[in-house]
Amino acid sequence: MAAVLAACTSSSPRPPIASQIPAQALQAGFHVERSERDFRAKQPWREVRLINPHGDLRIRRGIADAVGLSVVVQRLAPEWLQPSIEQRESSGTLTVTVRYDTPAPGAQARFGRIGRVDLVAFVPADVQLIAETDDGALLIRHRPGPVQARSRSGRIHASSATALQIENDSGPTLARLVGAGPLAASTLRSGTGTIDLLLPRQAAWALQVDAAGGVVPGSGWYSTDHVEIPTGSTQLRRQNGADGALIRVRSAATVSIGAVPALMEGGLPPDPPED
Repeated sequence: MAAVLAACTSSSPRPPIASQIPAQALQAGFHVERSERDFRAKQPWREVRLINPHGDLRIRRGIADAVGLSVVVQRLAPEWLQPSIEQRESSGTLTVTVRYDTPAPGAQARFGRIGRVDLVAFVPADVQLIAETDDGALLIRHRPGPVQARSRSGRIHASSATALQIENDSGPTLARLVGAGPLAASTLRSGTGTIDLLLPRQAAWALQVDAAGGVVPGSGWYSTDHVEIPTGSTQLRRQNGADGALIRVRSAATVSIGAVPALMEGGLPPDPPED
């Protein structure tokens, strides 16, 4: 399995060895390989940045001073390219990036890709998280600290007890601010993707929404709540409590505003099973 992933930046592409690919995979045109990686902090991290342009990225809470990865690689014919996972530490930031060597000129992509890498990352709870995908799903569960998430067209599901900074060019976004503690300023932006935002009733916040596709009441927001969410307006300004953090939401599509489930009002629940 060590041959599947290179720890550091590799040089020029290496030709595939036919004996590495089982006969059944050669006939099917793809081969799936699984491995695990872990990174230990040389110095305490303040921030962890994970970049995977080649598939899904799911993030779970892990132990202090370590990041663990569960890696599923799908190698595709005719190139059978191997990805590398690059690690860099600088000024309290761990950056982990999935890369492919540039395929040879004229190389054919199968299923629209040169290969696929899906990651489950176990990240310490006490660091700021930055996560990026291209068209793969980005799922971030119940982070106590700030979260930054970016995708071109993949769906984003993210939740934080502090703050969310989310940009999604065209994919759908589900964002949750959970718990009753103080929130920090948050921004959610999408070009043409829908945004579903769930807010805590017990925390103070100030909401500004600009949605060309209209604002609609979302899950859990009852008509008896004193913060009314009308249907169809393209702009919405609402406040819950005094001196709350500013939450800005902007999309050319529809934005729905709902309430987090009651079990999340008191804090972060255990991670649910993966979707």
